[in-house]
Amino acid sequence: MARRFAILVAILILAALVPIGYQCLAPYQGFGQPVFVEIERGMSSRAIADSLAGEGVVRTSWIFLAIRATHPRARLQAGEYRFETSQTPWQVFEKIRRGDIFHVDLTVPEGSNIFDIASLLEESGGAKSADFLRAGRAP
Repeated sequence: MARRFAILVAILILAALVPIGYQCLAPYQGFGQPVFVEIERGMSSRAIADSLAGEGVVRTSWIFLAIRATHPRARLQAGEYRFETSQTPWQVFEKIRRGDIFHVDLTVPEGSNIFDIASLLEESGGAKSADFLRAGRAP
């Protein structure tokens, strides 16, 4: 009788772990266009998870938090992250842990003025020229 009970408990535990494993290991893409997620310095794990879930990078925030719980000492890096393709929650976590932020390489030719730089920046996909010029005028 005790053996049957132990087998039943093992089957129930396995049945509960399969969907959780699927949620953690299956790639997910809940967005159509590339998505940017800004993680600010000092942001809590809960806030990061909510942002990722809100943008469709992970299915639900609790998946990211469960993975975070397995790495409590990992430092999640602030920055702007770009997600273009489907990734597993583990891959998303590792990207943020490594600090694999989005950046644009920009070479400014000597003698360029602020308008030339704004145009180069917009062509490279880094920012809109109007936004750059507005920021350049701000004190």
